[in-house]
Amino acid sequence: MSVLGISNPLQGALGVAVAAYSYVAGQTSAGLAQFRATYETSPIFLSNGIAGQQSGGTMAFNSLLPAPSGFAYFRPVPGASLIKNRCATYPMFNQMVAGNAMIAEGVQLSMEMECPANPQFPYLQKSAYISALIASLKKHNVLGGTYSVATPAFFYDNGVMLDFRDVTGADKKQAQVTFQIDFYFPLITIADAQAAMGTFLQTLGNGAAINGSPSWSTGALSSVPSVSNSALTPPTIQ
Repeated sequence: MSVLGISNPLQGALGVAVAAYSYVAGQTSAGLAQFRATYETSPIFLSNGIAGQQSGGTMAFNSLLPAPSGFAYFRPVPGASLIKNRCATYPMFNQMVAGNAMIAEGVQLSMEMECPANPQFPYLQKSAYISALIASLKKHNVLGGTYSVATPAFFYDNGVMLDFRDVTGADKKQAQVTFQIDFYFPLITIADAQAAMGTFLQTLGNGAAINGSPSWSTGALSSVPSVSNSALTPPTIQ
C-alpha cells in the first residue's frame, strides 16, 4: 500500500476530528457562558417585598443597585442541604411506628458573594454600592420578602435570609471582598398556608359535616373568622 493511500484516509479522519472538536469547543464555550450567567453572575432572586411592584413580583439580586455588570460573583458554599430529616424522639404507639418515624425539616443554603474592587468598580464607589444593597435587603426582609436561589444541582425557592456577613480570608489582598449570605428554606411557605386555608374555607362552604351543633358547616360559617393574606405574613423583628 502506498504512503499516499494511507495518508488520505488519515487526513480525512483528522479533518473530521478537528471539525468535531471545533463544534464541541463552540458548544462548551456557549454552555460555559450560560452556566456563569445563571449560577455565578445572577443566581439569587427576590420575590414579593420590594419586588412586589415588579412584573411577576420577582427581581434579580444584581438589579438592586446601579452597579456595573459583573460587580459580584456568587457560588454555593459546600454543605448545603437538599433534603433534611430528623428521627422522631417523642413516645410512639409501637416499635413499628417508632422505627419509621421521621420529621422533615427545612433546609439551609449559604452563598458566597465575591465582590472585589476593580477599575469598573473602584474602592470609593464600593462602599456606596454595598451600603445601598444592604439598605434594600433590610427593607425587603421587613416587608416579608422571600428569596429564590439557583444552584447547579438544585433550585431553592421561597427562602428567608438569616445572615449577611463578611468572611474574607487572610490570604486576600483586599479587605471585605468575600461575603456569605445564609438562607433558610422552610417546609411550609406563605403560599402553602394560603392554599390550605382556602381549601378549609371551601370545605366549610360546601356544607361538609362538622362536629358540634349545628352539624353542618354552612350553619357555622358565621362563626369562622376571616383571615387576610397579610395575617399569614411572618413578622420581622428588628
